[in-house]
Amino acid sequence: MSISFFEVLKNEKPLSVAGAINPYSALLAKKTGIKALYISGAGVANASFGLPDLALTSLDNVLEDLRRIRGISNLPILVDCDTGWGSALNISKTTKEMISAGASQQIDVLANQLPDQRTAADPCPGSLARGGFEGSP
Repeated sequence: MSISFFEVLKNEKPLSVAGAINPYSALLAKKTGIKALYISGAGVANASFGLPDLALTSLDNVLEDLRRIRGISNLPILVDCDTGWGSALNISKTTKEMISAGASQQIDVLANQLPDQRTAADPCPGSLARGGFEGSP
């Protein structure tokens, strides 16, 4: 069973959250004392597909990485739900899929990040300013 994000947030001030791009990085984060993990859309695109963060990955791509990380870690996981992959109905589907994949064991563990992107044609500005890859110089 995963640990509640809000319980950890209540007890850890400040709360350090580490970006996890794969199960191994999640294990390393936990070993160093990190209490929560973060899966970013850029992390999925960059680390899993070698792509820039330009809305080229899908909900299923993020869910696959989430399932892999959840399989080895009970830490709370914040997930960048990108643009929700569509309309309000898609956002509801996205939330249900994230919960089912392990972003939470209980609804209160799930914390979706609302997007800074509106469309595939309007990518995260930071990605383009750094040459297309989040985290690149």
